[in-house]
Amino acid sequence: MQSRFIQATVMAPAAAGLLLLSACGKNKETLNLIQRSDDPVELTSLDLNPNGDSGDITTFVADVYRDNKPYGSMMGTITTVGAVGKGSRPNREERLLTAVYDLPGGQISALGISYYFEGDRLLPKGDSMTRAIVGGTGKYMGVDGEVTTTRNHDNSYTHVLRIVK
Repeated sequence: MQSRFIQATVMAPAAAGLLLLSACGKNKETLNLIQRSDDPVELTSLDLNPNGDSGDITTFVADVYRDNKPYGSMMGTITTVGAVGKGSRPNREERLLTAVYDLPGGQISALGISYYFEGDRLLPKGDSMTRAIVGGTGKYMGVDGEVTTTRNHDNSYTHVLRIVK
């Protein structure tokens, strides 16, 4: 009986160490994608609550480039969920963004909140938003991580996808 106690005492920390090492050994990849300012972006807006500040939905589709070459597209929806003066950032509207990056070999889905000044349809120049990567398909199946989107001063956007698999 005592030998089993000793085995458990020795094996439990070893198993925990292996689990920790396997988590640290995850593959990481960074994709730097550019959404050009001179490319058309399809924006469609729908006001579901004309008497209030929330409920507006905007859909978008845009091409993205990697190393100055076409690499895929990005599409999604932005839904206004919190009016100016409410929520965690009182001087901005809170909007829920759902985005899908359609890339060679699969898709990457991102989800998170964005903060916009009232009435702005676009992220202010120089501002960044970071959202969670919540999954993927194809070669991106099982990924997580985060994507940071920055609106550049030339009106282009940089999307940095930090992918963990």
